[in-house]
Amino acid sequence: MEFRQLNYFITVANKRSYSLAAKELFVTQPTLTLAIKKLEKEFKTTLFEQNNRRLELTESGQMLYEKGIVLLKSYNNLIDEMNASSEESREVLKVGLTVLFAIQYMEEISSFIARHPKVELSLIQHGSKQLQRMVANGDLDLGLLSFPQYEKDIVMKPIERKKASYVAAIVVPSNHPLENKEEITIEDLKDVRISSLTKNYVLGNEICVKCRERGFEPNIVFADDNWTVLVKSISIFDSVAILPAEFEDISQFQNTKWIPLAEKMEYKVGIAHKKDEDVSDIGKLFIDYILSENIKKK
Repeated sequence: MEFRQLNYFITVANKRSYSLAAKELFVTQPTLTLAIKKLEKEFKTTLFEQNNRRLELTESGQMLYEKGIVLLKSYNNLIDEMNASSEESREVLKVGLTVLFAIQYMEEISSFIARHPKVELSLIQHGSKQLQRMVANGDLDLGLLSFPQYEKDIVMKPIERKKASYVAAIVVPSNHPLENKEEITIEDLKDVRISSLTKNYVLGNEICVKCRERGFEPNIVFADDNWTVLVKSISIFDSVAILPAEFEDISQFQNTKWIPLAEKMEYKVGIAHKKDEDVSDIGKLFIDYILSENIKKK
């Protein structure tokens, strides 16, 4: 007897009907009929009798029903305990990162996942400013994000390697007044319509800071967390977007130009964790993968 057959038998006994049991089990009625016949053949007995279109348990059927419920419950409990034990053996690591860093560090992240199958790596994508808040609140174990540091309750360690920083560029649509400039100053953005990352992102926050330092309020006409939406929006709103220059290599948009800023807005990349809390061993291992220049050789 298989536990699947026992489950079929108990369901039929509870429903007193093959058709109703079949609907509950999402199997065909002939499948149930065959399973019960195999049980009857195995035990050399009759388990059900038909009584006015209703199935009734025989004496043998009643015995199997009472003992079977106990067996099936024990079996299901065992499965639950085994699953729980398996889940407990898997370590969960919640890491926040931006779109840019997901692209830049995917090789290291993929290598970490491949070599540590018992670690459940949960990647949460957002802007660096929002990720800092999430690390400070304990919603993330680690954050792969950019400076400057806004939250006092986190520790940010700079990454000293290639891909350890990014610079901002201005994306302009065709026929825009700034299109022919070789570089753009912050002052050039005065009265210019801007499509900006939200203040969840460092650039979304810092462009406002830079403009105010020059004595004017940026004219932000559209804000979004998605950089591709922003690039698409500049032709619609006749605006410009301030984005990491590294996105130019993966941008598929035509009729746009990525122009450097005269004032270099460069932001270092760092690893962040909550202040006064120890990083787990698996968290330290993940950090090692991000910091290593030669991860493929390990």
